[in-house]
Amino acid sequence: MQHVPYRGTAPLITDLVAGRLDLCVDNLPTYLPHVREGKLKLLAVTSAERWFAAPEVPTVAESALPGFVATPWWGVQAPARTPAPIIETLARATLAGFRDEATRARLHGLGVEAAPLGTAESGRHIAAEYAKWGEVVRAAGIKLD
Repeated sequence: MQHVPYRGTAPLITDLVAGRLDLCVDNLPTYLPHVREGKLKLLAVTSAERWFAAPEVPTVAESALPGFVATPWWGVQAPARTPAPIIETLARATLAGFRDEATRARLHGLGVEAAPLGTAESGRHIAAEYAKWGEVVRAAGIKLD
């Protein structure tokens, strides 16, 4: 396969649906409407388990690469010098928002399974991701152009 960089998902989906690309790896929820309309076919998901929004689709680990897991994550960030009380207020409000059933239902309807973390857990998660993907970058000899 050849990596083709895109400036966003919208142009990538356009080329994929038009048949100018054979496949892509991207965040699943954006593609679900196109899959449901029969414009795209899901080959595999990169999560450790089959995804609730497409339970019939195998994982990459099941179908091709045992042990493979790559899941997207999002975070709420603030400038490094933001005072701790402000960070804690933002964290509490964000976590409360994710506990709201209407919010969770809306996300679930979009194909997103929220897994909110507190500030300390987020820090550990980010450190683990940097370590994991840093090793991939080093092993593959990836360089920034």
